Amino acid sequence: MALLQLLTAEWIAVLALRWALIIIFVGFAIAKFPASEAAGFAEYVRPHPVLRWGPRLLGARLFSIAVALAELAVAAMLFLGTFSATLGFLGAWAVVAEMAVTLSLLLFTDRWQEQNGFPFLGEGAEFLIKDAAIAAAGYMLAVHEGARLLAG
Repeated sequence: MALLQLLTAEWIAVLALRWALIIIFVGFAIAKFPASEAAGFAEYVRPHPVLRWGPRLLGARLFSIAVALAELAVAAMLFLGTFSATLGFLGAWAVVAEMAVTLSLLLFTDRWQEQNGFPFLGEGAEFLIKDAAIAAAGYMLAVHEGARLLAG
């Protein structure tokens, strides 16, 4: 009976949200490991006032690997959050922070249609817009994990 009590709609929704975020972050990381992707990734972040320093300091390949490892660390915290509210809370806020940084690329890069300009999305902007939903998912998980922490 205890197992059936765990299978509430909220528990299932949180589990689905957690695993969706884990899969997304593992996928993000895997995409950054190939050497062929490093130069494109470095070029993508080049106009950003903060991110542009990564490829300059580490080189395109090492920076891409460093970001991939950070994304894998977020995925690991989300997974371990199943067992630890503290790690889940930290992982969920890491999702929000990373998506905020990624979304800030829209402010510092020219990702609008060449012929129409803002607010018409151009190449690369469609790719970034989904990060708003991922950030919201991370926030929802952070709220849940915060409640778990407060409940003890």
